[in-house]
Amino acid sequence: MIESPVFGMLIVDTEGCIRFLNGTIQSLFGYSQEEIMGETIEKLLPERVRGDHSDFRSDYFKDPEIRAMGEGRDLWALRKDGSTF
Repeated sequence: MIESPVFGMLIVDTEGCIRFLNGTIQSLFGYSQEEIMGETIEKLLPERVRGDHSDFRSDYFKDPEIRAMGEGRDLWALRKDGSTF
């Protein structure tokens, strides 16, 4: 399931460092595992939202609970080639 070609999976630690990504995520973002492993999740976000995301991530880990990510917000991601989606 983790390496499923249909579902993208990305795992980060409490510091936001990427610890696992499957092939679907590698294809979607354009990074190899070697290029992105150990980077923070914010590398995959457009510059305009990086600072806010870092704060949201820190706040979440102070009181983790199951909840919808980005509820009420537009979510954006940044590919290696600079395009966003």
